[in-house]
Amino acid sequence: MRISVRFIFLRIKSGCRGKKQTEGYKKKFHVALFFTIVLSAAIVTMFGITYVSGHSPYVVDYENELIDKYENWQKELEKREKAVEEREKALDERQDATEWTK
Repeated sequence: MRISVRFIFLRIKSGCRGKKQTEGYKKKFHVALFFTIVLSAAIVTMFGITYVSGHSPYVVDYENELIDKYENWQKELEKREKAVEEREKALDERQDATEWTK
């Protein structure tokens, strides 16, 4: 009879250890799962930002794109200046013509 009681006691005692170890592993698993989800979300967010902002120039191309932008701006300003000068000449000619007729 003593042997059977001891066997039951040892069996219960060993069962408790296994449960504590399982709970420890479950806790570690949940922590690892949490960080895996957070880091995966961060990576997906970074890819999303890269996809959305794909139209912006990279650092290497930024200087060339900036130079092109200002060259186009300067050409447009020169065209506008020529148009204004032509209008001024036309107005001056009209004023000269009206002065001659008076």
